[in-house]
Amino acid sequence: MCTMRLRIAMTSVWLLGFAGCLLLPASLCAAEGSGGAAVEAEKKASAVADAEVDSDGWRKLFDGKTLEGWKPSEFTGQGKVEVKDGTLVIGWGEGCSGVNYTKDFPKMDFEVEVVAMRVDGSDFFSSITFPIHDQFATLVIGGWGGGVIGISCIEGMDASENATTTYRPFDQKTWYTIRLRVTEKDGIQAWIDGKEMVKHPIKGYKFTLRWEIEDSKPFGIASFNSTAALKSVRMRKVQSN
Repeated sequence: MCTMRLRIAMTSVWLLGFAGCLLLPASLCAAEGSGGAAVEAEKKASAVADAEVDSDGWRKLFDGKTLEGWKPSEFTGQGKVEVKDGTLVIGWGEGCSGVNYTKDFPKMDFEVEVVAMRVDGSDFFSSITFPIHDQFATLVIGGWGGGVIGISCIEGMDASENATTTYRPFDQKTWYTIRLRVTEKDGIQAWIDGKEMVKHPIKGYKFTLRWEIEDSKPFGIASFNSTAALKSVRMRKVQSN
């Protein structure tokens, strides 16, 4: 008899709990189960992110297979963008063509490395537009007829007429490793195949974009009157002591 009463009591408690759950929002009833799933999903996402960062802190932004994380820029006359033979190809358009990174990107204290070639054409082929806090600038690679390197724009002056202006030739169908570093301490620095080409402070200067390249922000890579190929794009955060 006692056993029967105990079973009836336990059944009543279960029914009351079930009825209470029906009266509560579904999100609350499922919270306990979904909470564990959410934590597990977050752990997996964190593990994937960690796996994407190598021992030197570099994270690949281009996987060599798809346009994951990228989209064609919205330039008027934008050329075709595709992944071909492990490279991201920016086709020759009518004016500027390029790609924009669609995921989060730091506004300061970062380093970017791009391995690129000018497949054909005669002007810039892998110019990098990047943030400087709430401002933007472009590292021009091979502009103004094919060989100008510099930052556009500093105090309204573009890469062909300010203190960063320099020149070097670029051969067709040749890979170049371009590295850009932006930090509070050292300002803007850029290297091509290990040789420093640009160094300019940030503090006290105003940076802007030429109107033609506005659609490349906040972070993008563009060409002009050229077909470009990108073999590698990677980024890492750096400490600015």
